[in-house]
Amino acid sequence: MRTARSNAAAERHIRALELARDCVQLGARTRTVEVLTGLSASQINRLFHGHPRPSQRGRPPDSREWYYTTDLPNRIQSCMLVSIYRRLCKVGIDPARALVQGYAHYVAACKGRPRLNMDRAFDLVSHFDGRWVASQRSFSLATCPACASQFLTGLLASNGAAAECPFCKLLERFPRDPRIQDSFAAVEVGEPPEVLLPIGLVLRAMR
Repeated sequence: MRTARSNAAAERHIRALELARDCVQLGARTRTVEVLTGLSASQINRLFHGHPRPSQRGRPPDSREWYYTTDLPNRIQSCMLVSIYRRLCKVGIDPARALVQGYAHYVAACKGRPRLNMDRAFDLVSHFDGRWVASQRSFSLATCPACASQFLTGLLASNGAAAECPFCKLLERFPRDPRIQDSFAAVEVGEPPEVLLPIGLVLRAMR
């Protein structure tokens, strides 16, 4: 019995190390890696940075209000990221691993030009799910009645009102706003297409 428990503990530790490695490769702060893996900051810095790591400048993202005050491209990519994360969770992937895989998929779709870093993704998903650094949910995904895209909205907001939809706003602004055109020039839809459904609908409509 003790051997079985020891093996199970070893497997959990190995999975935590693998997750930490992937988080570090995606640019996550030590604080983010700590929360997602359960490893200590000293373990993370020793194993992946070789020495105690100096504090990163600035506060880590920690605000549900950011989504409502940021610009349209950031809101679009936030919706895209959370949509990928939720779809991965729905097929049974553990939330921490779903976040890491979802963020990697999002970065690949943006072809090296993601607007959200790993720490912002962690904060968004925390507030979407009410886990990790968030004590309760602050967001849901609504379906737009006009374009059928899924977008982030507040829990108490009207469900799927087209006036809220950032994808509809993108469609309206794209032909006349060079900054918006530049923000989405590098984004492309990969396989499987349903994972990137919101941005895919918009990009197909632009062609």
